[in-house]
Amino acid sequence: MVRPRLVAFVAAGATVIAGLGIRAAFDGSVAKYAGDLLYRTVGQCSGVHAGGEGPRGSAR
Repeated sequence: MVRPRLVAFVAAGATVIAGLGIRAAFDGSVAKYAGDLLYRTVGQCSGVHAGGEGPRGSAR
C-alpha cells in the first residue's frame, strides 16, 4: 500500500524541481506564472493528502 504522505512528498519534490527547471529555462511572465501555478500545486497536494484539516482536526 502506498502511503499518502510519501505520495505528497514525492509530488512536492517533483513540483519544486519542475519549478526550478522552468525558472532556469525561461524569463519574464512565463517563469512568473508557471512558478505561481506550481506553488499552488504544492499547496493543493499538501491539503488533499493531509485530509484537508488543520493540525487539530476539523471543528465540527
